[in-house]
Amino acid sequence: MYTMKKICSFVLASALTAVCFSGCDSTSNDMEEKFQIGVVQIIEHTSLNTIRETMLEELEKLGLDESKVEIDYKNAANDQANLNTICQKFVSDQKDLIVAIATPSALAAANATEDIPIVFSAVTDPVSSGLMSDMEHPDSNITGTSDFVDAEKILELAFQITPDIQSMGLLYCSSEPNSKVVIDKAKAYLEAKNVDVKIKAVTNDAEIQQAGTSLASEVDAMFSPIDNTVANNMSILSEICVDKKIPFYVSADSMVSDGGFATEGINYVDLGQKTAEIVKQIYDGTAIADIPVVILKDTKTYINQTVASQLGITIPEDISQSATFFE
Repeated sequence: MYTMKKICSFVLASALTAVCFSGCDSTSNDMEEKFQIGVVQIIEHTSLNTIRETMLEELEKLGLDESKVEIDYKNAANDQANLNTICQKFVSDQKDLIVAIATPSALAAANATEDIPIVFSAVTDPVSSGLMSDMEHPDSNITGTSDFVDAEKILELAFQITPDIQSMGLLYCSSEPNSKVVIDKAKAYLEAKNVDVKIKAVTNDAEIQQAGTSLASEVDAMFSPIDNTVANNMSILSEICVDKKIPFYVSADSMVSDGGFATEGINYVDLGQKTAEIVKQIYDGTAIADIPVVILKDTKTYINQTVASQLGITIPEDISQSATFFE
């Protein structure tokens, strides 16, 4: 009997010890659990990379370093099927938040979940794209930052620098809904000024060179919105336009640095920082409904000096005094 009691006491003590250690491990795991962020980007090019890299740097400055958050970054390589798969995987992995960079990424994330918070960046018009109905008061699980710049501002700059434009070519990718919205506004503005408008729409990267060459042969200048397919092929389009001696007006500072001629645009470093601030708000517990979409109000003139020289264009002094130049 004594031996049996001793054995039972030992078993009971061992069980209690196991429970204790199990409880300690659970507490330790809870303490070490990180906030899971899935970052999805439709494609890698300067504008979008700047947003992502700046956002990650800013998150660390805001106290969300790798000890608190775990970042899972995926690039869809400009493939819609990849984009959908990535977002669905983020949902199945039960991410705490999804950061969707560019409109196609945001739409794929929105289609994948109505529960996980989504922070978009570089979505030109979140209402027209169908992501939300009210940017001031988000009504679902989505908010973020917009890279909207009125096309009229850029076209006004075009006529200030190159006033003799009589025909303008508009180039965009038809699979990007925000691009079509901007193209329509640009077309209306130009036709009101009696400028001849020619439009080329591509569906993928493979069509860019032919479309760009054809368009540049028919017009005095070209314009493109903030379009991922165009942005990904700036070196090709820059070479075409320089060869044809026409200015290529674009819609982002990074597109100018990559070979576009000029723009009146926002700073994508600022956009990345604002995106990080929204992520921090959600991490701290702020409801999506209380986080309006951020649209940067301040724009600046960006000019590629090398391209200007190649085109033989002299920048008016009143513009050059306040412009930022890329070499």
